[in-house]
Amino acid sequence: MAWRFQIPFRVAQLRRKARRDIPGARTGSNTGDDVCAWIGARMLTRSSSLRDFYEAYFSSGKEARVIQVGANDGIMCDPLRRFLVHRTNQNIQAVLVEPIPYYYAKLRNLYADYPNITVLNVACGVSCGRAPIYFIEPSVADQMNGDGPPNDWAHGQGSFDRNVVKYWIERNRFRGENYVRNIDHYIGVRRPYDRTDGSARHGAMAGSGTGCFASQQTFV
Repeated sequence: MAWRFQIPFRVAQLRRKARRDIPGARTGSNTGDDVCAWIGARMLTRSSSLRDFYEAYFSSGKEARVIQVGANDGIMCDPLRRFLVHRTNQNIQAVLVEPIPYYYAKLRNLYADYPNITVLNVACGVSCGRAPIYFIEPSVADQMNGDGPPNDWAHGQGSFDRNVVKYWIERNRFRGENYVRNIDHYIGVRRPYDRTDGSARHGAMAGSGTGCFASQQTFV
């Protein structure tokens, strides 16, 4: 999704905060309502994309601090991956948050040799506590590309609201007749996952069971 200056309020925030929040950033205006922000030697404008921002931020030569909420496995459709693993003189400190234990384990192993990257198995909420988080069981998600595109989209689903996951399963009916035939299988809910010992309280997590899975998760 493109990062664009389309909302006047956000434009005003950018102008006020760019200098003090982003190392090496400054603001400027060319004519009239034109808005731009400088990060290092790069200028961002109304038409700049999120990728343009990443390129400018991580090439500024200044210290970079990153918090990524919902980091998944650290590879699939991850726009930060190439910046985090590219060794440069820039000091990058990152905190990666992933609430689903399966993907957290992959993320932790991926960045095990990066002392500047902290990986947390928690979720983010308005207050501290524990709550069930719903996601599609990974072995079932492997089967949900249907007739395509083969983008493993189901591995990116997770929400405190079961209906959100159900909504996206329904929205992907375009993936073909076999997908549609199996929707009830994809939507079915397993018993809660016990993240303390990595096993399901009632039966194994993997296998041919139903797809939408509930996991008790700590959130901060």
